[in-house]
This record gives sequence, C-alpha cells and structure tokens, in this order.
Amino acid sequence: MCGEKELAPRIDKLNVFIESELARLENFSVEKEEKPHGMQELNRLFQQVLQET
Repeated sequence: MCGEKELAPRIDKLNVFIESELARLENFSVEKEEKPHGMQELNRLFQQVLQET
C-alpha cells in the first residue's frame, strides 16, 4: 500500500494552510459552560414526549 505522497504531487498552498491552522489551533480550548438544570429540564421533556407516544 502506498502513501498519499506517492499518489499525487504536493500542493504547497494547501500544506501552508494546514500548517498555519494547526499552529493556530494548537492552544485552542473550549470551556464548558455549566448549566445545572439544563439536563434535568431536557430529561423531563424527553420523558414527557415518551409518555405521549
């Protein structure tokens, strides 16, 4: 089985873009927002829908 490099020539602009995005996202993080009652409300709605069907 051959690698991607053997199938097609390198596309320099694509490589530059990918490398810049990887560098930009290296320290990216998402902080989870706590919603203490959000899941309870959703579960209640889900249970209600199940009972109605």
